[in-house]
Amino acid sequence: MIISRPRSNALFALTIFIIIAMSLAYAGLQGPLNTGIWKWYNYIAVYFFGALAFLLSLRILYNFKVISISKDVMEFWYPFRFKRKKWNVKELDSWKEEQVKTGKTLFRELEMKFGKRKYKISLQENTSYEKILNFLKKKAQNKMHE
Repeated sequence: MIISRPRSNALFALTIFIIIAMSLAYAGLQGPLNTGIWKWYNYIAVYFFGALAFLLSLRILYNFKVISISKDVMEFWYPFRFKRKKWNVKELDSWKEEQVKTGKTLFRELEMKFGKRKYKISLQENTSYEKILNFLKKKAQNKMHE
């Protein structure tokens, strides 16, 4: 059985960024709450950094997924959406791996299409990427799309 989750170091880095953005929004509120005078930088801190932290938090929770593969069944579980979807490998329309060279590293992303649904995982953000890639090469080689 193959299980792929978001990497803890990627989630940790995003969490630190969200905490910093929330701290800047909170700091932008402190001046007006104490003095009653709003400056232009207070508006930027509260509205920009507050909205950034909120939207990024929602995006992380909404896109959090766990992929499990056993035999010929792939299960995509979104715990914060309360949604599970199981697909048989025979139902896979196509899959492809994209590689983009970014500076010194290589960014690799795997895209799988089941009907109208697309699922993406990347090497940098998910565990068991190589195992899933090898599984698809072994079980669905003819559905690989270049």
